[in-house]
This record gives sequence, structure tokens and C-alpha cells, in this order.
Amino acid sequence: YLGLWAFWKLVHWGSIHFRNTGTLRLIKKDLQSLPKNINSFPELQELFVRINRLSTLPETFTSLKQLRTLDISENNFSIFPEPLLECRQLKKLDFTRNQLNEIPKDISNLSKLHRLDLFRNSIQSLPESFGQLYSLKTLLLNENHLEYLPDSFGDLRDLEYCDIQHNTLRYLPDSIGKLTVLSQLNLHKNDITCLPKTIGSLTSLTRLQLSQNHLTHVPDTLGNLTRLTWLDLTENPLTSIPESIGTLTR
Repeated sequence: YLGLWAFWKLVHWGSIHFRNTGTLRLIKKDLQSLPKNINSFPELQELFVRINRLSTLPETFTSLKQLRTLDISENNFSIFPEPLLECRQLKKLDFTRNQLNEIPKDISNLSKLHRLDLFRNSIQSLPESFGQLYSLKTLLLNENHLEYLPDSFGDLRDLEYCDIQHNTLRYLPDSIGKLTVLSQLNLHKNDITCLPKTIGSLTSLTRLQLSQNHLTHVPDTLGNLTRLTWLDLTENPLTSIPESIGTLTR
């Protein structure tokens, strides 16, 4: 662990004492930027810089080849920083509470990501390349402005937990049925009017949250989700419910 004082000693006085630092925490320090010689930490694996005023990353950030965890939440990013796309060993990335409005096509560079937090930004769409995040297990996209998901979303075959509540989704792609290890899906408070029949292929689902949408009916394939322990359809203008739901006894 390296505190703020030791950090500034390094970047200003050229100390090499902390070159092998693995974890750096600079939380709530009112930082507007990181120094260009952040590359003085070649062995850095975890960087926590949440609750600051960062809006860009220095080009030298690309030198952090060993970085595995980056918490950059609660800053002022409106554009996804390009240098970050070269940190190809990243497994956890937290961009919660920024102002991002789009995700770059080259997000596919970060194919080793296990967890991606994009909660409370202003993202309107995801690129088709998003589906190339093949290692992703946990995805938080709640409280954005998403109107649709790309067809490639179904290629996230390792996805286990997905939260997309509080968006403006109108429909789900048929490809969502490929997410066969997905156990929790939260679609609360969207604008979904119908569900694809392929949703019945999500046979690992235990929780499905569909409250506060615009569903008038749901497909009978929901009856295939035999592992469900929680199904919430409240506050939808449903006119009928398929008999197959009666077979969900858990």
C-alpha cells in the first residue's frame, strides 16, 4: 500500500524505493490529474483513484502492463480514456458514477475483464465489439440511457450476473438466449414491451427482475426456467400469464 505522501515523493524526487509497489490507493484526494511519470510503477497491479476530479489519463498510463484492478469511480470522465485500452491484463474495472456517454469499439482489447462496473453514467449504446469481452462474469450497466443491446451481447458466454435496471431498453436481442450460465438478470424499470422466446434458454437463472416495464404478455418459454427462485413482473400491464409459469415451483 502506498499513500499520497510517498507517491508524491516518488514522482517529484525520483525515488526508486517504491518501484515495485503492487497497490496504490489515492482515494478522495481531490486529484485533477495523474502525473505523466505514473509509469514509474511498472509492477502496479491495483490502482484505486475513486472520488477525485480526474477527466483524463496520461499517455504513459499505457505502460502499466501488469494492472489487474482499476477503480476510477466517482470522477469526471465523459470520454473513455484511450490509454486504458492498452491495459490488456485488466480483470476488474470500475467506472461507476462518471459521465461516460459511449464505450469505444476497442473495448474488446480488455478481453480479460471479469468484472465491469458502468453504473450511473450516460451511456446510450454499446458497440458490437462489446460481445468480445469473453471472460466477463459480472456486468453493471444500471442507471444509464441504453435503448438497446447489441446482437453480440449473447457472446458474453461466461456472464453470471447482469444488472441493466433503470435504462430505456425497449427489447432484448434474441441472442440473449446464449447466456446459459447467467444466474441473475435485473431489467427493472426499462421500457421493454415484449421478451424474446429465447429467454427460456437461460436455464441457469435463479433471479429475473422485470418489474416496471411495459409488458402486456410474456412468452410461455419462461416455464423452462426451472431454477428460478425469484420472478418479479409487478407494475406491467399484463393481460395474461402463460400456464407454463405454474410449473416454476421453487
